[in-house]
Amino acid sequence: MKTHRVAHFNHERLFPTGCRDDIVVDFKDYLFDPLRQKGMVRAVVLEGEFKQDFWVEIQKRENYWHIHPAKGCGIIPSAGIQRTLDLVKQAADQSIGFSR
Repeated sequence: MKTHRVAHFNHERLFPTGCRDDIVVDFKDYLFDPLRQKGMVRAVVLEGEFKQDFWVEIQKRENYWHIHPAKGCGIIPSAGIQRTLDLVKQAADQSIGFSR
């Protein structure tokens, strides 16, 4: 599983978009704590009959925002988890005008 990091993102303009194809990713909640410099995005992932409900953490450390599954989430690494992390990174890039 590959986690991501971005140099910048605008927490007020983070709007992750889910997907509905062979893997379904739905984003449910988004919280941001400016004092802790931490965002949390809740996602539900469906891969066939297999469902995972977990939080993605966006945490400022040193000069980067790190995007990874939140600690304590009992996830099983899968293509759906990776797709979720990729979509959150894409949304972070788009929040400051960079689209990939």
